[in-house]
Amino acid sequence: MKLLLLSLLLTLYALPLFAQKEQAAADLALQPYKISSVDIPFKRKLHFAGYKTHHFRRNIASWFSFGTLNIANQILKIDGVPLYKKSKHRSVDIFSFAMKTDAGIVSHTECRAVLRKNETFSIFRQKDSSFFKIKNADYLDARIRTDNDTSHIWYVAAANLNGSEAAEQQGLLRCGDSTIYFVKTMLMLRDQPVSRNEPQSLFTSLNHVYLFTYNNEAIAAVSFKLSDKLFWCRDDLDSNLKTIVASAASLLCMRNDLYY
Repeated sequence: MKLLLLSLLLTLYALPLFAQKEQAAADLALQPYKISSVDIPFKRKLHFAGYKTHHFRRNIASWFSFGTLNIANQILKIDGVPLYKKSKHRSVDIFSFAMKTDAGIVSHTECRAVLRKNETFSIFRQKDSSFFKIKNADYLDARIRTDNDTSHIWYVAAANLNGSEAAEQQGLLRCGDSTIYFVKTMLMLRDQPVSRNEPQSLFTSLNHVYLFTYNNEAIAAVSFKLSDKLFWCRDDLDSNLKTIVASAASLLCMRNDLYY
């Protein structure tokens, strides 16, 4: 499993995912669905596009961060302003959930995210404008299995989802020869489903999203914002791929932000 994750991460860093943004101009074929949510720490629930999350479980380790105490952080201050600060700790987010429709359970997802924060700030050193020396490790891996195809598992690998590095926030899902990419970007998308009786349904707005592409085509997106989230998807998308993407979108919505 570790070798597979390493292989996926190497693929992720090697591929020019910025090309997705060039190919993914406003795609009006992506139809919007409102995401309803219940946000209780130990009981997260999402409901959108005919899917519901089910049996959400978060490992207790996700609530703790482990690091080293640096006395210099407390001493080197002037009126509360740090002159030097070293931050080094490790945080994890481990959780699982199922997806269900009116027909029953359709997928199971297991996820683990890790952030190893290693940053040094010093006002005395001539660095770039941020004054930071960053050596962070920020990655996520997951497995998604659909109930109607238990012999095939989609493996997920993502990097920098916490925004702890000066790099793209991106990832991929892979099963055999099939690969779905996703990247955090800005995109013009519909605000509501198309309706002949409502001209405003043709309007679009700029949204901060994770955009999913398959075979160089935009197939889905999910809001990055904290509230009033939307999920967009092609109406003609294969049902199995739609379940996989809906599971991945739920994963992105329910993960914890580990960078602070």
